Amino acid sequence: MVMEHNRKTILYVDDILYNLVKVKERLKPGYEVSIAQSVEKMFKILEHFHEIKQANPDLILLDIKVPEMDGFEAIKELKNEERYSKIPIIVLSSKHDKNTMITAMILGAADFVAKPFSDSCLIERIEYQLDSDKYNIDKQVIHAVDDNIRAQ
Repeated sequence: MVMEHNRKTILYVDDILYNLVKVKERLKPGYEVSIAQSVEKMFKILEHFHEIKQANPDLILLDIKVPEMDGFEAIKELKNEERYSKIPIIVLSSKHDKNTMITAMILGAADFVAKPFSDSCLIERIEYQLDSDKYNIDKQVIHAVDDNIRAQ
């Protein structure tokens, strides 16, 4: 997996191959995208990032319904593991009732995008999370507030 140094990296986790291929193709012009069909594979890719780049992907796109471990459990594990806890997670899910969205956000997701979604909507949400200068956001403040909320 050769990555261009100036492009942001995204890890997309979804059990449906069609979704993985479609999103990867849509994001390919602007981002380096890795894909995983399960949470187990996601963690293997994260380990690979550490071995090769000594870093994390810049963002994780995560479906809630994935094999072996659901997206909620994956968010908990990511946020409880110090080296992964600051990676922004955008949940992509066809299950978009109020409780699902609130649960994802409480557990630490940075955003929630309901499936089906438009390409422009997804790209805008990704840019919002990755480009704090564009949106004049201090991500350290957001992480501090997020950490404080989870500690309560």
